[in-house]
Amino acid sequence: MNTATDTNDRLITAAELITAAELITAAELAARSTMNTATDPPPEDRLITAAELAVRWGVSRAHIYNLLHLGLPSIKLGRARRFRSVAADGWLAAQQSDHPGDAA
Repeated sequence: MNTATDTNDRLITAAELITAAELITAAELAARSTMNTATDPPPEDRLITAAELAVRWGVSRAHIYNLLHLGLPSIKLGRARRFRSVAADGWLAAQQSDHPGDAA
């Protein structure tokens, strides 16, 4: 064992190790979050749930499911149903243009 010490040598405390690990983890998460930005669809073209669409349109989730019978476009993913936000908004705009007196 070498007994000579350099002035830069010191013991690392547990708190410093935890801080270093948190910084590394934060850096890895930041790197991962930017890695998929090239393949992720733009926010206006992502798939959303019926609940998200209901909040967006200011209606109930049940009303969104009722609108499916009127032709609201959706995608089935297994048992889940999702809505492409651009397509749903386009469908809504078309419904409003079909009935211009009904639009508020």
